[in-house]
Formats: sequence, C-alpha cells, structure tokens
Amino acid sequence: TDGRGYSTNEMLAWIHEAMGRGPGPRVPFPLLRAAAALGDAAGKCGIRVPLNRDRLDKLAGSALYSNARVCRELGFAPQWDLRQGILEMVAGMVRA
Repeated sequence: TDGRGYSTNEMLAWIHEAMGRGPGPRVPFPLLRAAAALGDAAGKCGIRVPLNRDRLDKLAGSALYSNARVCRELGFAPQWDLRQGILEMVAGMVRA
C-alpha cells in the first residue's frame, strides 16, 4: 500500500488504461447477485462455476490495508503509488 485507500473501480480503470482499453460493459449488480445464487446452487450439485456469492462478495466488497506499521517499524517508504505500480505491472505482463 502507498497509504491511500482506492476503490475497485479506480483500480479497474487503471488496469484498462494500462492495457489501452476502455472499460467493459457494466453489468447490473442484481444480475450479478442472481448469477452468484445460481453459482451457489450449481456448487451444491458438484458443478464448479466461476461466480458464486463468496466470490462476488470478494470482488464487490472493499478492503483497506494500512502500511503504517511497516513504515513506522521498518522505515519503509513506498517508491510508487498504486496507480503507477499497476501501470508498470500490466506493462510488464504485456511484454512477457
């Protein structure tokens, strides 16, 4: 972390930017919830699907991580902000 909180939408926008693409189509959240419920039902039948409620919660939820302790105890100072890091990471993956 660089000490600032970011939204998932911000991070996705930077990934799209790094890939030279615009954002994909927006899917209404109730539709995603319905698909996740179907994924849960399929999972109970032994069918593996890419989306269920647990995965949707992780994708749509928010998490905030603090680097305060690392900075304080180890003297860490981030060299990049998250946007720059994402842009460089994606560029490296595209080159590989």
